[in-house]
Amino acid sequence: MRRAVDFQHEHFLLERAKRQIAELDVEKLEDRLCYAAEVEQVNQTMLRAWPLVLLPMVERIAPKVLGQPTAMVYTVITDEVYEVLTALSEMKIEQLEAMLK
Repeated sequence: MRRAVDFQHEHFLLERAKRQIAELDVEKLEDRLCYAAEVEQVNQTMLRAWPLVLLPMVERIAPKVLGQPTAMVYTVITDEVYEVLTALSEMKIEQLEAMLK
């Protein structure tokens, strides 16, 4: 036996969906929301830029840690990695893309 369609309920669901889409559009316009494709593009660009940032870091670290005790080596490497990650996270996508060219 078929149930009767409750048009008022269906209309309510439609209006709620429209309202949610409108709220997402406003958040996007106010730069409080990013599309998944944008996030994916940034992640891919950062992953491609990582070796370009990592290799010079190794050259900077090597002279500092040669002959140093293990604790000092750990500290130097940790500080350098945090510094590089911070710099990478503060770069704009345009800067990352320019680095890759």
